[in-house]
Amino acid sequence: MNKGILLATVITIVTLGLIAFFAYIVNISFDTTLEFRLQDVNSKANVWDVNITLHDRIIYSYFDIVHKFSNLKPGEYIMQITAPYYLTKTVPLKINSGANIIEDPIDLIGYEIPNLDGFYLFQEQIPAGLKMEIRPQQIVKGNNGENEPNYQKIVNHPCLDIKIGIRLCEQLKQGVFVQEITKTGCARGEELFSGVLKWEWDANPQTTYRYSVLIPKEKIKKTKAQYWVIDLLILVPNPQRISEQELYTILEGVKDITDVEELDTYFKPYEKKLKYFYESFWNSKGLKRE
Repeated sequence: MNKGILLATVITIVTLGLIAFFAYIVNISFDTTLEFRLQDVNSKANVWDVNITLHDRIIYSYFDIVHKFSNLKPGEYIMQITAPYYLTKTVPLKINSGANIIEDPIDLIGYEIPNLDGFYLFQEQIPAGLKMEIRPQQIVKGNNGENEPNYQKIVNHPCLDIKIGIRLCEQLKQGVFVQEITKTGCARGEELFSGVLKWEWDANPQTTYRYSVLIPKEKIKKTKAQYWVIDLLILVPNPQRISEQELYTILEGVKDITDVEELDTYFKPYEKKLKYFYESFWNSKGLKRE
């Protein structure tokens, strides 16, 4: 082959390659994208089963917090975000050419834990104190008989800003500390701890317990009682109907109630604003101390 022809062929191939390369770079540089962070307003974690719609584009997500649309056209849009048991969110947007980033996280507000019938408590002694994990549950139909409800855990629910009040007392029988598990004839002894505790949320999809609280051992009064009574009061607010301040005011009023049977009367005026759940756990293993 003539050297001139060979040189011309090489130059042509290189030129076409450079044109394709620069076209690729330009295409990347001018791809119009939208990136944003979406989270539960209370847990700051992912929202389960979320549906994000922007014009004719949809993102379905279960585990992610950071989301991204690509190959968009510049213009003004309304982004709509929905998820089960969350309030729908609409976000007006102006999309410019190139990369668009929403700096502040978009918060979704949960309004309900579906089919909620109560909570199950699991306690664990750890070096820092008494850790309690709390699981929302529902009653489902089963083969246990009418008087034996069949409870089932509720998974993938919104993180509601529940209030968890706990009281620890010694467990007595005939005026002395209980030495073994017993179902009858018991009473509460001296109070060891009471208060409303801050909770932590576990967003792991495989977790059984979402909420957990810790009572530091230095806040629990020392006792020789082997078994304790745990009184658990949980308020589940409807965020559309009650404010944080009103919720704490209601909690303050609970302190004056000495008879559990009075709780129904006390919470009756607030039944559209919140649900309350009260349960006593007897024969709970007391905190061991060295």
